[in-house]
Amino acid sequence: AYGSIDEITGHRRRYTKETLAAALAEAGLEPERVFDFNRVSLPAWIWNGKVLRRRSFSRIQLKIFDSLVWLFRRIDWLMPWPGQSLIAVARKPAAAGAAPAGAAAARIPRNA
Repeated sequence: AYGSIDEITGHRRRYTKETLAAALAEAGLEPERVFDFNRVSLPAWIWNGKVLRRRSFSRIQLKIFDSLVWLFRRIDWLMPWPGQSLIAVARKPAAAGAAPAGAAAARIPRNA
């Protein structure tokens, strides 16, 4: 759903869950969780950015959206299409032969 609004806001690309996980892995990170949200706004984003080729949203559109966020948060998961936004949690893999996280702290004597 990359469109004119993406261009004007400085976005370079849109990822799917799969392409984001692949990009993280290529960067040497281990994706733990990738999930989407913001399904509700996707139709308006496509309509404004791809169909109408607008470069911004009108004030009235933003006011309507802002006043309905409470509702959108409750129904977002019901939308049948993927979310417009993604969040990824990834971890830098431990170096080969390195102690597990927290192991070094266990060896440090505590002051009594």
